[in-house]
Amino acid sequence: MFPIIQAGPFAIQSPGLFLIAGFYFGLYISTKKIFYSKIHSNLISNLTLTCLLMGIVSSRIAMIIQYPNAFFQSPLSIISITPDLFNLPAGFLGAVIAGIVYINNKQLNLPSVLDTLTPLFATLMVAIGFANLASGNSYGTITNLPWAIYLHDEFRHPSQIYEIISAVVILVIIYVSNKYLSTISPGTCVIAFVCLSAISRLFLESFRAESHVIFFGIRTVQIISWVIMSLSALWIVAAYEKYQKSSK
Repeated sequence: MFPIIQAGPFAIQSPGLFLIAGFYFGLYISTKKIFYSKIHSNLISNLTLTCLLMGIVSSRIAMIIQYPNAFFQSPLSIISITPDLFNLPAGFLGAVIAGIVYINNKQLNLPSVLDTLTPLFATLMVAIGFANLASGNSYGTITNLPWAIYLHDEFRHPSQIYEIISAVVILVIIYVSNKYLSTISPGTCVIAFVCLSAISRLFLESFRAESHVIFFGIRTVQIISWVIMSLSALWIVAAYEKYQKSSK
C-alpha cells in the first residue's frame, strides 16, 4: 500500500490526509444541502469544527495521561499529527460531549442536526475506506480471484476497495434522498444511513481476514449489524406510516 506520500523533503501520512479531505468535503456537501433544513449553515460549520477540535484535544490529552513518560522524553510529540498518538475512544467521547453542549446552547433540534450532517458521515466512510487502503488495514481474506491484491505475503480480497465502493453507493443514495427522507420525520435520514451502513457491513465483513468468527462462518460484527439493521428498518417503517397518516 502507500502509507507515506513523499513530497520533496516532507513525508505525508496518506491515511490522515484522506481523512482530512473526507471531513472537509463532507462538510461542504452538508452545508451546501442546508436548504433542506431549518438550521443555518454557519451553525453546522461551527458545530463540526468545535467537535473536531475538542475531539483532537481530548484524544491527545488521553494519550498523554496514558503514556506520560513517552511524551516527557519527547515533548514535541505532543503536537505530532501521527495517528498512533491519538486515543480514538477518548477523542470520540470528547467530540460528542462538545456537540451536545453546543446543540443545547444553540437550542438546536438534535435529529435535524444529525440529518443535516448525514452527508458528512457518509463521506467520512468513503475516506475511511481510502485510509484503510493506503495503510493496508482491514485487509481481506485469501483468494485466487483475478482482482485479488497482493498484501501481507498473500493474494487477498481487496476488502478496502469493496468498502469504498459500498460507501460511495451509500453516499449517493443519501445525497439524492436527503430531502425526501428529512420530510418524513426528523432523524429519518441519519437512521437510513445507519441502516444502509449495517447492511453494507453485513456483507463486507465476510471478506475481512481480521474479523472475529463466532460459529459457522458468522462474524460478531455481522450479528451486531443485523440487530442495528433490523431496529433502524423498523424505525423507518414506523416513521413512514406515521407520515402517511398525517398526510391524509
